[in-house]
Amino acid sequence: MSSPTARLVGALLIAAGVVWLCRATPADAHALLRSSSPRDGSSVQREPAAVSLTFTERPDPDLSAVTVIGPGRMKLSGPARPVPGRPSTLRVPLRRGGGRGVYTVQWRTVSAVDGHVTAGTFTFAVGAAAPPPARVGTAGSPTAAAGGASLLDTVGRWLLYCGLAGLVGGTALRLWVFDDAEPPSRLGLGIAAAAAVVGWIVTVVAEATSAGAGPAALFRSPAGRAVLEQGTGLVAAAIGAALYSRLHARRAALLTLAGALAAIALHALAGHAAAVSPAAVAIGLQALHVAAVSAWVGGLAWLVVRSVVPGPRLTRGTVGRFSTLAGFALGVVVASGVVRAFQELGGLSQWPALFRTAYGWTVVAKAALLIPLAGLGAVNRYVHLRRPGEGDFPRRALAGEVSLGAAILVAAAVLSQLVPPVDIAATAARAPEAVTASGHDAGLTLEAHLRVIPGRPGVNSFLVTVRRYRTNRPVRARYVRLQLASPRFPSLGASEVALRPRGGAWVGRGTALSAPGPWNADVLVQTASTGADIHLRLRVPAPPERVTVSRVPGQPTVYTVHLAQGEMQAYVDPGRPGINNVHFTFFTPAGKELPVRQPRARAVGPQGRISLHLRRFSAGHLVATTRLGPGRWTFHFTGRSDRGAVTARFTTRIEGS
Repeated sequence: MSSPTARLVGALLIAAGVVWLCRATPADAHALLRSSSPRDGSSVQREPAAVSLTFTERPDPDLSAVTVIGPGRMKLSGPARPVPGRPSTLRVPLRRGGGRGVYTVQWRTVSAVDGHVTAGTFTFAVGAAAPPPARVGTAGSPTAAAGGASLLDTVGRWLLYCGLAGLVGGTALRLWVFDDAEPPSRLGLGIAAAAAVVGWIVTVVAEATSAGAGPAALFRSPAGRAVLEQGTGLVAAAIGAALYSRLHARRAALLTLAGALAAIALHALAGHAAAVSPAAVAIGLQALHVAAVSAWVGGLAWLVVRSVVPGPRLTRGTVGRFSTLAGFALGVVVASGVVRAFQELGGLSQWPALFRTAYGWTVVAKAALLIPLAGLGAVNRYVHLRRPGEGDFPRRALAGEVSLGAAILVAAAVLSQLVPPVDIAATAARAPEAVTASGHDAGLTLEAHLRVIPGRPGVNSFLVTVRRYRTNRPVRARYVRLQLASPRFPSLGASEVALRPRGGAWVGRGTALSAPGPWNADVLVQTASTGADIHLRLRVPAPPERVTVSRVPGQPTVYTVHLAQGEMQAYVDPGRPGINNVHFTFFTPAGKELPVRQPRARAVGPQGRISLHLRRFSAGHLVATTRLGPGRWTFHFTGRSDRGAVTARFTTRIEGS
């Protein structure tokens, strides 16, 4: 084995040993709320004994807090503790006495390993109409703590990355680029080690600040222990830099490089890469990516320093050897970076997330900086190096590359704090974020835009904005009225939403959208000089059904569909091909029969769409007799009750020939 290869293998073995001794535990990128019990926007019949929150990764219970506020602003929660056998779930007990009404859950959690802070809120109701979700699209939507980058943390990470680049780049040049006549660079390595240590300390302070805990409390937590483990490699690198002029230069460089590589590996273990499956591959790619960037950017910085300090002149042979090393590093950076980017996006099919998320735009910015950096390197290699003579290598070209490299490290510092799109997708809810509609009046003078959140049957928030049709300028209206009517359910009549001005728009809240399907929206706008009537059309999707199936041998399968008004129990008897009776029975949350008026039902299956003729057994119990063939059948029911429109559906399979 050649000497350079032996030195590289030795450095990697030492780095692997440091990582193994630290035994850092892989973790996801951010602890986002995946689900909760009770669910966000749900309604339950009785006060729950506890509230459970399940996150996309293991939260630190000592640094996390969950507060439940009941009706009348009463605080009802106790301490949040992990559920045995389910480390990603926190459970907070509730004391009785909250009563009927809307409950608000405020949560704030810290990642158990990487220390990232996320927070959010969601609501549920007890014995009352279900409230709208906090923000449909994420389960208990995380606040900016999860989606933004801290300035203090960004500065700390940038200093850490610059220090690691200086350590890796300097030792790589000393081992494989500079010849034996090059003098030791203890001062330069010392500055790089100091920058890495200072950056690490700043990140510790930033994490303690964001977690709302002191350093002592932070280091007692799993996240704090992971931070300490990341500093182990930096200690080894700093020792190597301190002994650079006292030991044989190559041995000291080997120790410094091993420590820096260990710090990079430990950093990858506690970052975004550990959230990807298989984690070992993603962590290895991430560590390789950071090491290659460090060798490239750090090596450039060392060449600039060597071109200005007194001493042996920087020769074209030295620059040529570095150019070869940089070319190899560039290939590693591009290949590993592309793979890691699509891992965090959630696959090749999710590439539009590059332009829809802060994480994606930061990846784009990083790539945009990488392209000119690679171009400058190519110009230096294929233009400047091929000029005759042994004059000084152009300093401006090197300095330009170093500036772009420093900007890339800033993008990396920001990127490591943002929520990857694959994590955001893990918390996505089924319902749409909002339903929108736009239109204009007959005279093409005004245009109205209506946004309904969450855009499903039940309680919704309505936001109307009015602009000039031709100039798109906002209109200061004196009065805006919103009226809604369902062409599918004309018996519901027209409902008006009370709107009030707020922040240049008109907002309101109510239960006017009480059923799925198309809705006609009539927006009446009155300004100081004129008035306009604008007609819009909405389509409200059906809410996701929660169906409980009960199977007892010898009896029909019973389907319980959970509704905002209570529940529907339905079954098909006998459930075989031929004549069947389909039963629909409705109950209130208290378990009493719920009277249903104007009932309509249909079945959709292998025979197509069949309208069902309903007979009433009692106020809330209806039955239809129909012939069903074998296959999968879906039954749809609509009606009206004192609690609003009733819509439900369930699916069953008719077995047999």
